[in-house]
Amino acid sequence: MKKKTAYILIVLLTLFLAACGNKVSERVFEAEKNGVKVTTTYEHKGDEVLKQKTKSVIGYEAIGATSEDEAKQIMDMFSAGYEELDGVDYKLEYGDSEVTENITVHYDEMDLEEAKEIPELNITGDVSNGISMEKTAEFMEDQGFTEVE
Repeated sequence: MKKKTAYILIVLLTLFLAACGNKVSERVFEAEKNGVKVTTTYEHKGDEVLKQKTKSVIGYEAIGATSEDEAKQIMDMFSAGYEELDGVDYKLEYGDSEVTENITVHYDEMDLEEAKEIPELNITGDVSNGISMEKTAEFMEDQGFTEVE
């Protein structure tokens, strides 16, 4: 009976530890500069980044636009690089005085070596083990972002 109980406890502990190791966590970074507010959320498992969601709220003045039409012309130049990328969702929403840019990058759905060739994604270094959350956090802080707890 003791062996059976011990075996069941070992199996339950193993399942519990396996479930904890597969937990997806989030880290959020924010910055505001020159009329642009950026919030980036990273979903990661351990040190590997799986997904990046960036929301940028851009005042028309920040891009030199005085109207929605002008803002669309300007943003079209920037958005062209994202629209054809596999693993990237890109959306622009225009308001009276600002445009909201939403970019979601699914790192777990793309070839990271190929993605390094796409300047808009800003991927550098060794990606053979995926995108490092710790290195990404260091990069974001170096760029003036603050982590939101």
